[in-house]
Amino acid sequence: MKRIALFFAVLTVCLSSLAGLTDGEVISYTLSLGFIKGGEASLITKKTNYRGKEAYEVSLIVSTTKAVDKLFSIRDTLTTTVTSDIEPLFFTKHCFENDDIVYETAEFSREGENDYRGRLMKRYKEGDEKRLDTICPRPIYDMVSLVLYARNIDLENAVEGQRFQFSMADAAVVENENLIYMGRSRVKVAGEQKDCQVFSLVQPYTEKGKSKEKELIRIFVSDDAERIPVQMDINLPVSKARARMR
Repeated sequence: MKRIALFFAVLTVCLSSLAGLTDGEVISYTLSLGFIKGGEASLITKKTNYRGKEAYEVSLIVSTTKAVDKLFSIRDTLTTTVTSDIEPLFFTKHCFENDDIVYETAEFSREGENDYRGRLMKRYKEGDEKRLDTICPRPIYDMVSLVLYARNIDLENAVEGQRFQFSMADAAVVENENLIYMGRSRVKVAGEQKDCQVFSLVQPYTEKGKSKEKELIRIFVSDDAERIPVQMDINLPVSKARARMR
């Protein structure tokens, strides 16, 4: 599930506007495996209050089709709460994947002037829990708040091949991720050609003592004021999947 959720959760680095926070916004996607419709996903934004302060709640809901359920079923809901400046506050992840049931939470806060604290918890279906209390020198994002931050990247001076780094909480651990700006491209979405900014999420690994990278996801973000992720090509362990905006 991490790669499927990650197609929403990555892009990164300079906050310039608040394109990713619109009360009542719903973005819907179709998931496909080759020519087979694999499922649907929605990204839903609404205003809320968090501990007496105005905030935004954004939910990512993912489900597979009945045909794909026979191979691997997913019924996942991921919800993040952020400030109006897209600073993460709280995250919950409730996943039903085949026979696996996982519940995760993450609470984020400032620690002094320059550090950020994350209190993470993952509960397994057997009742066991894994916890982490950590401090980082930069904001810690979850799978959903990251897409909000990503939609506000300032690319005015970006060059092809430029790398963006960020910290992301998942499964009660914090990992450093890398995103590469790949330049511009055009993709067909809902019968229209869209100009897009393209990003590649890569994962480092070692093979025969040499450091290498493999692409996990290629993300296409509309090159306009809305900055909507319109298509994601996902490299799964045994196949490739595509998420395309409806």
